[in-house]
Amino acid sequence: MPRNVALSCVLTLTYWFGASSAQAQANDLELEVRSDKSAQTCLSAEQLRARVAHFSSRDAAPRGLRLVLYVSGPDAAELQIVRGDQVVSRRRFEQLPAACADRRDAVALSMALALERAVEADAAATSGSASTSTTTTSGEASSSVSSAASETATEPESQTQTKTVEVPAEPVTQPAADSEPEPEAPIVLGTMPSSISHVSSRDGTSPLQFHLGGRLTLEAVPMPVWVGSLGIELPLSSSVTLDISALASSVGESALAGARARASFVGLEALGCAGTPLSIFMLQVCGGASVGLCTVSGTGYFRERPEATLLWAAGLARVMLRWPRSGIFAVRVLVQPHLSISRPELQVERSTAHLRTSWLGGSAGLELWLALP
Repeated sequence: MPRNVALSCVLTLTYWFGASSAQAQANDLELEVRSDKSAQTCLSAEQLRARVAHFSSRDAAPRGLRLVLYVSGPDAAELQIVRGDQVVSRRRFEQLPAACADRRDAVALSMALALERAVEADAAATSGSASTSTTTTSGEASSSVSSAASETATEPESQTQTKTVEVPAEPVTQPAADSEPEPEAPIVLGTMPSSISHVSSRDGTSPLQFHLGGRLTLEAVPMPVWVGSLGIELPLSSSVTLDISALASSVGESALAGARARASFVGLEALGCAGTPLSIFMLQVCGGASVGLCTVSGTGYFRERPEATLLWAAGLARVMLRWPRSGIFAVRVLVQPHLSISRPELQVERSTAHLRTSWLGGSAGLELWLALP
């Protein structure tokens, strides 16, 4: 009985120390995050280490390997697996997801897969070394047996000399310290697990993007008016979008023929836009057209003037700057000159006074931008 109790204690202690060692190795993953001032701060070493442990199929961290993540911009990063001073593997992220949780999952999954590759490569190299050592040992043992047999021959004076041939073990090839490894293909975010499969793979684009804003518009009606806009932006490619907006203006007033004329308009505008990243901004240049119905009336005249509806149409150009260039919410400013094709004109009966818009006009304003995930 005492012998059985002692054996049980030994097994329990062995299991406990083994589990503690495995846990310590799992928590001992060497991971470092280096970033510049323009990079986002949601990629921390502690959070990434936890996500790597979640995705990894191993209980213990590989020994001798160190992970270094260089975050070089708002959406770009490079992962390096280092052994000592030598870079074993390198992976480049050209476009990370916008949301922090999805960004951490994408990077952590890539780290876990890269560690699996490195461990498998080490295991294959170790297996090759062990196979070569076994062959060498077998050769030496055969030589020793031959020597012993020759010493026990019937004629002691005629001893046969046995030559031992040692097979040199093939060295495990390691990448040279000064040679750069071939860059691996960037990770394709579309192949991620279902938990992050909704992440967009393009810069700041999603199937639906809305914007709501206001602008000051000159020469759409004969007096300056404030215009509200509500629109949708549809991505046609990675850098080209179609922007369609509904417009409604405030009522503008101006003196005309001894009284006051009033005008407002509602309309639609459509533009094709090409965008390009500009540091932390997105620059968009657009061209298109706008059409609107102007409602005009008068107040203070001797005779009541009924409302009238006039047509306004114009060709547009637009320059917009969005900040930040990726994410769910953004703010953008716009400057939009236009060339009128159909110009509203206000006249009063039995008077030579009139109001008419100019051929050239424009708008400037601010919009709030929303990209649905």
